[in-house]
Amino acid sequence: METIEALRFSFYILFHPFEGFWAVKFERRGNFRTATLIVYLLILYSIVSRQWTGFPFNAHADANVNVFREAIGIYIPFLLWCIANWSVTTLLDGEGTFRDIYVASAYALVPILLIGLPMILVSNIIVLEESRLYSALTLVSAAWSCYLMFAGLITIHQYTVRRTLFTILIAIVAMAAILFLFLLFFALIQQVLNFFYIAYIEMTQRLL
Repeated sequence: METIEALRFSFYILFHPFEGFWAVKFERRGNFRTATLIVYLLILYSIVSRQWTGFPFNAHADANVNVFREAIGIYIPFLLWCIANWSVTTLLDGEGTFRDIYVASAYALVPILLIGLPMILVSNIIVLEESRLYSALTLVSAAWSCYLMFAGLITIHQYTVRRTLFTILIAIVAMAAILFLFLLFFALIQQVLNFFYIAYIEMTQRLL
C-alpha cells in the first residue's frame, strides 16, 4: 500500500509541483522503491515504444530491441544525473540529500509516461499528415518533465532560479566528467588485463 500511495502522490506533484516536492523533502513523501519503479516503467515504456509505435513515427520499428541496452541507456544516465547533481549541490550548499534528488528526479519523469503510453496507441491510428499532433504532445511531455525537474531542484535545495540554472549546467558538466573518468578507468583496466594476458601467452610459449 505504501508504494501505491507513493504512486498516487506522483499525480499530485504533476499539478502542484512546489507543494509536492516540499512534501517529498520535509514530510518524507515518496521513497526509493517507488522512484525506482517509475524509472523501470520508463524503461518498459521505451521498449514498448520502439516495438509498437506506428511505423510512420518509429524509425526503429523493424529493429530488434536489446532490453539490456535499453535499460542501461535509461537507468545509467538517470543515476549519473543524481550523483552529479548531489555532488555539485553538496559543494554549493544545497539542502537536498541524494534521496531527495533521486525521488524528485524520478517523479519528474511521470509526464513522459502519462502522455507517452497513450501516444503509442494514437500513433497507430493517426496518419503521417497528423504528425504535428504527435510531435506536439511529445514536446509537451518533455517540457512538463523539465518544468517538474526544475521545480523539484528549486524546492529540495532551497535555491533561487538563477542558482538552480547554474547548478544544472554544472551538474551536466560533472556528468560528462564522471563518464570520461569511468571510460578512462575502464580503458586502463582493459590495457592492464591485455598486458597480463600477453605476458601469460609469451611465458607459456617459452615453457613449451
